[in-house]
Amino acid sequence: MRGDWSMDSPTMEFHVYDGFRHSCKHPVFIAYRYTGKERDTESGNDYFGARYYGSSMGRFMSPDPTAFSTFLSDPQSLNRYMYAENNPLRKIDQNGLWPTEIHNQIIDNAFPGLTTQQRQNLKDVSAHQDSLWSGGQGESKSYQHEMRSTSETVEQAQSEYNKFVSDSEASAAQDQVNFWKQMTPDAEPSGVNGLSSTALSDFGLALHALTDPTSPAHMGFQE
Repeated sequence: MRGDWSMDSPTMEFHVYDGFRHSCKHPVFIAYRYTGKERDTESGNDYFGARYYGSSMGRFMSPDPTAFSTFLSDPQSLNRYMYAENNPLRKIDQNGLWPTEIHNQIIDNAFPGLTTQQRQNLKDVSAHQDSLWSGGQGESKSYQHEMRSTSETVEQAQSEYNKFVSDSEASAAQDQVNFWKQMTPDAEPSGVNGLSSTALSDFGLALHALTDPTSPAHMGFQE
C-alpha cells in the first residue's frame, strides 16, 4: 500500500495495488504508482520502459519483446504478458523485460563494495535456500524462512530461527578468522580481497533468513 498527501488540500489517497483505488476526500493524481513506475494519464497504464503494465489486470499490455526470459524448464516464463512470473512477493520487474529475484536486488543494493563474484556467491546461497530441488523449501526447514511447519508452534519456530541465524553468523566469523590465519604474510588481509568465500556463504544463509521476514508471505512465522 502507498499513501500520498497533497500539499494543496488536506487530501490523502491510498493505493493498495489490488486493482482498486481507495481514497478519502478528493483524490489527487499521483504520477508514480506501482513499483515507482510512471502512470500514463490517458490509458491509466504504468510505463516500465520496454512496455506498459495494466494495473487493473495485473499483467503487461504487450508481450515481452525479448526471448532471454523464456525457459523451457519454467512453464510460467512462456506467458509473455505476466508480471514477475506471477509472483510479485518474490520478484520484481524493473524494465518490462524480465523479472529479478527480490533477494538478488537486495544483495546488489546492500553490498555494492563487493565484487560481482562475491555478490554472486551470496545470490547462489539465496537461490539454494529457496530451491525446491535442494529441499530448501521443505517443511522441516520452514524456520529458516521465518515460517513454521504444521507441527511447530510460533515459539518453537522462532527459537529455531534465532539459533539458525546466530549459528550461521558465528560460522561466518570463524571461517573468516581461519582464512586470515592461512594467508601469507605478504597478502592483503583487508578489503574485498581478504574475504573468505566460505565465510560469505555462511553469511549468506543468515542474510537470506533475515531478509525473508520483510515479505508479507513470511513475517510472523506463518505455516
